[in-house]
Amino acid sequence: MNRRNYFISLSEESMERDFEKAKFFVERARKTEKARKAALKEMMNEKTILRRETNV
Repeated sequence: MNRRNYFISLSEESMERDFEKAKFFVERARKTEKARKAALKEMMNEKTILRRETNV
């Protein structure tokens, strides 16, 4: 393998690794966003329940 091909293959490997890392972080961000929305929804439900109980 000549020197140029060696560096090309190295850069392809690092690009692949960077892509995997980026995919991981995007997935994690998506999960935390889902969790945040779920928590917000839960909080709104609690407020609604409390409001109903106090209005009765």
